[in-house]
Amino acid sequence: MRFLQITFVLLILMLGSITALLGSHAGNQYIIEKLNNAGLPLYLELDNGTVFSQARWTKIDWQGDLLQLSIVDLDYDIDLSCLFGGELCVNSINAAAVSYSMALEKERSVLLGIDLSDALTRIAELDDNITNNDWQLDIPIFIRVANIDIHNINVVIANTKITADRLEGAVNLSGRDISVTQVKTTNVFVQVLTAEKSNALASTKQAIANICSNLNAATL
Repeated sequence: MRFLQITFVLLILMLGSITALLGSHAGNQYIIEKLNNAGLPLYLELDNGTVFSQARWTKIDWQGDLLQLSIVDLDYDIDLSCLFGGELCVNSINAAAVSYSMALEKERSVLLGIDLSDALTRIAELDDNITNNDWQLDIPIFIRVANIDIHNINVVIANTKITADRLEGAVNLSGRDISVTQVKTTNVFVQVLTAEKSNALASTKQAIANICSNLNAATL
């Protein structure tokens, strides 16, 4: 009986500690500091608020080998009271700048000793044996995002570059459905880099690398 009492007290203390970490700005700052020092290509800077409520991020930055993502001055407002009605209400999402880049280069990509090309091939083969119902994402809760306002968008995927001065909108997500209830864009530009430009850019980078190598050799 005493063992059960001790276990119950420890469980309460553990839940209280987790709540204090996630529900307070100081607790969030502690977690962020640990993540920033974890050796990941990740940098987070939370100005105020908490992750699950009214938060303002000065910067969210991920500079990995496969993709690079940078978000500046992100703030959002989540109404947790909607959870009692089985919904997640996001009143607003605002960002001063968003940059996303994925090179998709032809050379082999290896992550933690795993050949990603081979892994993707195996996933594609597995996908042939899985029905769409098993494979699709199913969001277990209704999510309502009332107001999205993102400025200075810069997306580069392989040889395609998309920029936009501003994106405004509202979306609802439920199960496997994404419903865009409102969308407005300002000054959207799409640029596709041709093979000739890609080769020229690669040649320029190689020439610069050769010059730097020769200069280093001459210095030595």
